[in-house]
Parts: sequence; structure tokens; C-alpha cells
Amino acid sequence: MAGIDIDWDHDDDGLSRAGALEMAVGFGLALPPQSLLPPALDSEHIAGNAVDMDITWEGTIQVRDRYHRKVALTFIQDANANDLLHAVGESYGVKKLANDAPHWSLSGR
Repeated sequence: MAGIDIDWDHDDDGLSRAGALEMAVGFGLALPPQSLLPPALDSEHIAGNAVDMDITWEGTIQVRDRYHRKVALTFIQDANANDLLHAVGESYGVKKLANDAPHWSLSGR
């Protein structure tokens, strides 16, 4: 891409893949199995409408949703499967992208 100074081709497929992995890890990109989606040039992140974050706690905690209702949230290792956490986030206008573990956005994309 014009204006992007990245050498994608190392004249060896293995070296090219290793270079791409080094860059992805260096930028903290979510890689499989956390995300099966490739990085994008047009995304909610670029527009400032998304964040990738890991949310962890131990056991069950009490949180309040936007409407001040108490919600008991039990930690689930698979963030994509924690429907109650998703509902609390959505009450604040933040939606979980179900196939990208750390991704939350205004649109859910």
C-alpha cells in the first residue's frame, strides 16, 4: 500500500509469515483463537468507536447496569460466551463482537 513502509515479502514464505507474526504480536493484535478476523483498514477502531480489552475477575461479582439494576456476573473464561456481561455492556451502549474475544464497539462490528 502506498505510504506504508512495511516489507511484506521476505523472499521466503516462512520468513514472511514469521515477520507478519512478529508485527502482529508487537502491536498486540488479537490472533486465533482470540480472533479469527484479519486486521482491517476500515474499522470501528480507526473511527474511535471500538476498544479491545480483556475483562477478568474471580468468581461472581455484583455490578450495576445503566438502569442501576444489580446483575450477578460469574466469570467465564470464554468472553464470547458471557451473555450477561454482554447485556450489561449493551445497557451502556457498548456491544460485544461475538467472534472476536476482546472486541467491544458502539455497533457490535
